[in-house]
Amino acid sequence: MTQSETEKMNRLNHLLDSYGADPEKWPEADRALYSLIATNPALSDRLAEAKAVDLFLNQVAPQSAPAFLMGKVMADAEETLTSPSLRDFLRDLLSPAPIGGLIAAACLGILIGSYSLEFLIQDNLQSYDALTQSGSVSDWFGDLNNG
Repeated sequence: MTQSETEKMNRLNHLLDSYGADPEKWPEADRALYSLIATNPALSDRLAEAKAVDLFLNQVAPQSAPAFLMGKVMADAEETLTSPSLRDFLRDLLSPAPIGGLIAAACLGILIGSYSLEFLIQDNLQSYDALTQSGSVSDWFGDLNNG
């Protein structure tokens, strides 16, 4: 069996499962595949199964939903349509107010962090001065190891 035949059989199985045995209910582009069922016994068996399912489903009378349930569904649908979306969330998140607060917090953190260095290394202030006046951090580490 070639790949094309396998794809056609898979498509026919999908059509029988999705639309039933009546080719009039199938998409128009796929109706030509119905002729392949007569040449393949496995597909003929699948057609018989699909016809049995169709017969069973046609015997079950459709029931309408109670009115209160329809009202609940419509209310939920309206709530879903009016609830905030991801776009609204991102717009609110990226608006100037939250970003301004984030920038202010970052600036405050940088200021506090830069001034807290002096308090952390007060007993080693000469090393701190050497660090700020040296060309690189490796020079400072060298001075610490030698000194």
